[in-house]
Amino acid sequence: MSGFGFVRELRAMKGRLQSTPVLAISGFDDTSRKIELLRAGANDYISKPVLKEELVARVTNLITNRQLLEKIESQQTKLRDLALKDQLTSLYNRHYLMDIAPQKISEAFRHKIPLSMVLMDVDKFKNINDTYGHDTGDIVLTSIGKLLVDCCRKEDIVARFGGEEFVIILMHCDKENAIKKMDLLREQLAALKPADLPVTASFGVTTLEFDKKNGFAELFSAADKAVYRAKDEGRNRVVFNNLTQKVA
Repeated sequence: MSGFGFVRELRAMKGRLQSTPVLAISGFDDTSRKIELLRAGANDYISKPVLKEELVARVTNLITNRQLLEKIESQQTKLRDLALKDQLTSLYNRHYLMDIAPQKISEAFRHKIPLSMVLMDVDKFKNINDTYGHDTGDIVLTSIGKLLVDCCRKEDIVARFGGEEFVIILMHCDKENAIKKMDLLREQLAALKPADLPVTASFGVTTLEFDKKNGFAELFSAADKAVYRAKDEGRNRVVFNNLTQKVA
């Protein structure tokens, strides 16, 4: 492989290797060749014969610039996480949910993809905070957050909506599968015993219906009503609620 081919291959790769600094060294002191290599993705260019001091200085500069870039990228990732993630549970936060949910719902409508929304409310969470303190309550919420990440797929959206409420958007998931998945999650939560406490939750489930108005607000409202029913019926259960608002 020629030097040009190598640089092009490297820049076409995915991941961190793609941005590896490249110092091209050539026996040809040809301006057009130098420009071509730089356009292909080389970061710097030296013509032979190579002076040791020049080589060390150029390599040092490339490494330093790469380290600075990685530091900036790391800081940007942290800032992005602060903006999108709930700091206690590391789940997505309400702000991100309100941004991504309409996109997922539109995508499901466009491609006729089954989509279900779940509202999960931890049962009697106020009693946990009042009896054992907020530190224990935080442990409970953190443990629940980890369980949700472990139980849901990468394509699903899991967010802490606020307090002890969590929203799950299940992509490619119809009514029957959503109920089945949430009933399994309900059992796993009941067996979890975070902070050595018996903890359960009530689940409200609803599903996208292609012949009705299905914005985020309508789906959330339907799931919220299902949660109220679950709590009225004794908590620690999964309740499904159909959308009621028809297309005008």
